[in-house]
Amino acid sequence: MTDDTATVPRVPARWGPWRGRVRRVAIHSAGRARNGVVHVADRIVRRARVRVLATRELDRQTVVGQRALVTRLIQESSGGRVGSGPFAGMWISDETSWFDGSLAPKLLGCYEQELHDVVEEVVADDPPVVVNYGCAEGFYAVGFALRLRSTDVVAVDIDDRALTVCTANAVRNGVADRIRAVHPEQVPPEVLATPGIVVIVDVEGDEARLLGPDGLGSLEHATVIVECHDDVVPGITDLLARRYGGTHRIRRLHQGSRDPHQYEVLQPVRETSRWLAVSESRPQAMTWLVLTPLGGADGRPDPPL
Repeated sequence: MTDDTATVPRVPARWGPWRGRVRRVAIHSAGRARNGVVHVADRIVRRARVRVLATRELDRQTVVGQRALVTRLIQESSGGRVGSGPFAGMWISDETSWFDGSLAPKLLGCYEQELHDVVEEVVADDPPVVVNYGCAEGFYAVGFALRLRSTDVVAVDIDDRALTVCTANAVRNGVADRIRAVHPEQVPPEVLATPGIVVIVDVEGDEARLLGPDGLGSLEHATVIVECHDDVVPGITDLLARRYGGTHRIRRLHQGSRDPHQYEVLQPVRETSRWLAVSESRPQAMTWLVLTPLGGADGRPDPPL
């Protein structure tokens, strides 16, 4: 008795529920047309592969479409203004420089909610300058300009479109006179030397260079808030913690959960769309470091406990 399975092409395990069906059909065809079994089975597997890829693309488009629809719903309901969190009331343009700009969670007020308490700490400290590297559309740059009326804000990005959108958001929110949107090489050295400065860093993996000796230097007088992209540079969180451990107090903040059911605007939509609305589409669980000068933000020693 001939074993028809011996000549059937291997069906990849990643095809999931399609795997068993494709293999059964291929084996059946092999039994009926043994002389042309390899060609028949290959043709079946190729057709199935096209169907699997088409299904995956449809699923991807469905997710993107659902995200776009729920984002539009939130925009229309909110009038383009942030609904909660430390930047509540800030107007955000629907123009983005980075995919969809995580517009939905920003408008809901849950974007990077792990940093909400840190934002309030910065506001309480009332720093003279905030410099935001990787400003994108200006969520933090404009937000801090709104909350800190006597603080100068420098929004920094390598992307011209990001700087254009950031400037437009600053104008719409009435803070354009206190925000400079510039490329990295245009940041004045004396600004970075300001005692008590706050530096926010979100540069998609370039933080190892930027926060190194050949970048911004020790920043021993600065409070630094950095998003660590261990998915791009494995171990970057630990590297930066070691690098600044002698001059700064290190706090690690880990990405937490979101509750999409708390938002009234999301109640009428399907559950999958609710979760998509609060998603920030992270490639992996994110970690932030908050680096506070051991000598105090103003350069003076910390007061005794």
